[in-house]
Amino acid sequence: MSIDSPVASAPHDPLLLFGASGLVGMEVLRLASSTGRSVHAISRVSDANDDGSVVWHRGADFDLYAGAGPWPSASTVISAGPLDALSAWLERLRPVALRRLVALSSTSVETKANSTDPGERALVARLAAAESRVIDYCRANGVRWTLLRPTLIWGAGRDRNVSRLAAMARRFGFIALPSFARGLRQPIRASDVAAALLAATAREQSANRLLDLPGGEILPYDEMARRIAGAVSSSGRIIRVPGWLLVAAGRTLSAAGIARHAAAAIERTRYPLVFDGSPAREALAMAPQGFAPVAEDFPGA
Repeated sequence: MSIDSPVASAPHDPLLLFGASGLVGMEVLRLASSTGRSVHAISRVSDANDDGSVVWHRGADFDLYAGAGPWPSASTVISAGPLDALSAWLERLRPVALRRLVALSSTSVETKANSTDPGERALVARLAAAESRVIDYCRANGVRWTLLRPTLIWGAGRDRNVSRLAAMARRFGFIALPSFARGLRQPIRASDVAAALLAATAREQSANRLLDLPGGEILPYDEMARRIAGAVSSSGRIIRVPGWLLVAAGRTLSAAGIARHAAAAIERTRYPLVFDGSPAREALAMAPQGFAPVAEDFPGA
């Protein structure tokens, strides 16, 4: 990624970071800590130790829906966790010190709104409602806000999409795809998403805006899979399976509770899911990198 030093130019007051132990949250910590920026990291699950720049707040007392804290006071909040949890926290505690809020949403609000899976439609409806609640809260309370909607996030072997394909390639030597899997994608590395979150805290051009955040390259689904296979397998192959057969298998898995939303995810590989990244690039002075995975990107796959 190319970016104009968002962390270095950010204000020096401590950040309050939600979702700190997640894939993007850990990248925010890494980038912020590299500059000595102080962070109060909120997590219910992390067992990380405090250090000179990161102070962890852990356990049920820091559940965003119901935790009593004590919550650290901060004028700047980054949320890399669930958006509905953030909206609940805002409405419940109404933090008086808050002046700048940057949070993650998802392009799923657009891409899954008409999903064939009712569970997916319900999830995106909750996400869209959370976006509105966060924006309404900020407007009513004088908080400058930015919501970022990344596309397909990947990295560190911890994502739920790209890493699953890598695991298949590593185990079997190939990735099986439906014959129609040629829909366009824009995968974005988690470190680029983290850099964008930090950049937004420092750039007024991003204030009071909802910005799509795609990766730096548009490529067909099968080409994305081919690069993943090549990163983890010497054969680097993809094989084509009749689409109807994989969709039927996905429906069986979904009905059995083994892989929720599998059929809808398989069907979606045929469709282009492409977003205009130029507003985010201009507002954040950034250019996310293209998709060039290597084996080290998938340590758990």
